[in-house]
Amino acid sequence: VRDALAAVLKREVGFSIVGTGASSDEAVTLAENLLPDVLLLDINMPGDGIAAARRIFRSCPAVRIVMLTSADDAYLVDTALSAGARGYIVKGEPASVIAGAIRDAVSGRSYIAPSLAARLLTSPGFSAPWDTGPDSPIELVEREEQVLRRLAQGLTYTEIAESTGLSEAAVAAFV
Repeated sequence: VRDALAAVLKREVGFSIVGTGASSDEAVTLAENLLPDVLLLDINMPGDGIAAARRIFRSCPAVRIVMLTSADDAYLVDTALSAGARGYIVKGEPASVIAGAIRDAVSGRSYIAPSLAARLLTSPGFSAPWDTGPDSPIELVEREEQVLRRLAQGLTYTEIAESTGLSEAAVAAFV
């Protein structure tokens, strides 16, 4: 799977594959030695992908981490984001979605598969980055609320942009 993904992503304009690894230790070593713009990690990789994300985030904060995994679980998304991941993609997504998530990470934006984002926002115990605590209600401007409601409905960034009149970049900035 790793080799097939690398071959597909090599064909993307502006992409180059600087290394691949099979374990969390290899991922950390590659990140520290090669300092890639983006590193794709699997949560279930040998040695624990989330532990690798934490180590990489601490030692190489400029390396953007995107989790690419079969784990379709809101708790794991929250855990991965807390460990420093900028994106979370479920395996089986088209190459264009994976490439888009990588581009988002390089640009400093986050990407979460829309189906997971909806569950994450409504899951008990989720601590949104904008939440200031249990005693501070979240005050959203109207546009933010429109975007988040549509995201919770499972719409894609493109669909949200079309329905709100915003650009996809503006929608991504809300997330």
